Amino acid sequence: MRKIKLSIVIPVYNVKQYIIRCLESILPQVRNESVEIIIVDDESPDNSIELVNNYVKNYMDIQLSIIHQKNLGLGGARNTGIIKATGEYVWFVDSDDEIEKDCLNHIMKTLEFNNDIIIYDYYQIKSEGLVPCIRYYKSFNLNKGEDLIKKFVLSQAWCSIYRRDFLLANKIFFREHFLHEDGEFNMRAVVFSEKILYAHFFIYRYYTNNPNSIMHTIKLKNQTDLLTYWDTAEYLIKDNKLTKGQLDVIKVYTIRSYKLLLINNLHLSKEDYNVLIKLIKNKRKVIFNVVKNFKKKIDVLKLILLVYNPTLFKVKYRK
Repeated sequence: MRKIKLSIVIPVYNVKQYIIRCLESILPQVRNESVEIIIVDDESPDNSIELVNNYVKNYMDIQLSIIHQKNLGLGGARNTGIIKATGEYVWFVDSDDEIEKDCLNHIMKTLEFNNDIIIYDYYQIKSEGLVPCIRYYKSFNLNKGEDLIKKFVLSQAWCSIYRRDFLLANKIFFREHFLHEDGEFNMRAVVFSEKILYAHFFIYRYYTNNPNSIMHTIKLKNQTDLLTYWDTAEYLIKDNKLTKGQLDVIKVYTIRSYKLLLINNLHLSKEDYNVLIKLIKNKRKVIFNVVKNFKKKIDVLKLILLVYNPTLFKVKYRK
């Protein structure tokens, strides 16, 4: 039996109308013994897993396992995949999306160079059609995460593939029952990565019209979880001797999360907004502990001002 090179992790929760579409995009491509499929049933309340069981009967020749667990959210299901995977690399595919046709052959060629993170392009599927999302105009290799943020910020987890030993060695797992988990996960991954490849081709189709999607509506929890980026940043700074470049990565992600938080406030009710203002004020000490490590630039100064008085920006409340 050949050594597993790639483990594709598919969390399943309440996706009965999408899961077969997802599997149909993946399983027919698995013609290589070095690929395994790990489906994680996150205590789905619908009949998604029944549909999965019926579908995979036609693919008994591939290495596929179905794991059942108590509900831990998308992040917790992905963590189970990391732990159970036997592959050198892991790829997290959401069960309401698809992978691109014939992409696996291309992907396998990019896994030969021992990169910590391999980043690819993807399509967004919107009501108006297919929207290509290209990160950069050509492929490149980098030795540090700090060089990546000079080109773009890595947010989504599903458009990248991660070396499993790199994740385990740096204890990089997803937060459980957490929104915006991809960005928080990638902040830590980019901070510690020492070898990155951007491969300029499409591997993924991201559907934005799933009404059950975690990110379909903005609620107070979206905002409180964005504030948690600062807790992660404080932990990283306290527990590691970070270089200036690593601190720059943390700066980019934390300030970006705070800007997104301010934008999302437009979707909050007045009651939720008032709760959030109190939470921001309670988070001041943590934010200042992080910000004091940054080189003072205008965006940092603006951030400090907003932390002192979050009501400085205008808010239109959701009815």
